[in-house]
Amino acid sequence: MSDSTEGGPRDVRSPRPEGEVVPKVDENGSGSDESGELVAQQVSLSMSGPLPPPVMLEAYAKMIPDAPERFMRILEGQPEHRMRMEEAESKRDDFGLRAASLLSTMIIGGGIYLVATGHDWAGASIISMNLVGLIGAFVYRSRNRE
Repeated sequence: MSDSTEGGPRDVRSPRPEGEVVPKVDENGSGSDESGELVAQQVSLSMSGPLPPPVMLEAYAKMIPDAPERFMRILEGQPEHRMRMEEAESKRDDFGLRAASLLSTMIIGGGIYLVATGHDWAGASIISMNLVGLIGAFVYRSRNRE
């Protein structure tokens, strides 16, 4: 875009010449100047957190009358949902730990039985592999927590 005479396009990046009329802009960010050119303004709003700013809540309330109450119900329900999810995860972890303990005990028991019945190498191998697996899981879990 380049500068031109009255009414033509003007480079919006360049400053306004002295004496030029500043456009009148309404609260919606649009309007026109005295030459009849349409003027628009873009407003950017950023937010942080789960609740929109009051201005946005008011705008939502104009479109959907109970929108602010809905937002508050969602925000109030979030901690309860999180606690339910953590409780379910804890139950899954407990089940996995109990199942692994039972399986490992059964494998070690089988290895002891093999050793007791004269199959020394087979029993010792099963017990050794099981213990190596348990130690590996313990070390892996300990390193993951750090």
